[in-house]
Amino acid sequence: MALAPIWPVASPHSLRDLLVRLRDQASALLSDGFRLLIAEMGDRFQQLLPVLILGGLAGLCIALAVLCLGTAAVLALTSTLPAWGAALVVGAGALGSAVVLWSLARRRLQRLDLRPRETLRSLREGVEWLERLT
Repeated sequence: MALAPIWPVASPHSLRDLLVRLRDQASALLSDGFRLLIAEMGDRFQQLLPVLILGGLAGLCIALAVLCLGTAAVLALTSTLPAWGAALVVGAGALGSAVVLWSLARRRLQRLDLRPRETLRSLREGVEWLERLT
């Protein structure tokens, strides 16, 4: 009667081979995760671009409003009423435009979800897969 061996029979793969395969698969998983992150953030940037443009336009209008209101103040001191009144009206209009553009940009920005959801989900799945292997 033969006794069963105490240690299990060796598999066709050595421990080194298994560790190399594990390293390669983990590396491929991380690489895929980063590629997904880059693609997903590119999509987020495409959503964010119009908001940035609106914010930039609002900034330009604010700068114009400040210049016009400053001009209006100077003209009020050195010129007659019609000149500074015209500059004051233009400055107030530019400021009003800036407020409208800023509120539009702010509303759009609040609606955007910029988190890389697919990448985070994929990385979580990868971590779970690695935990199951170990």
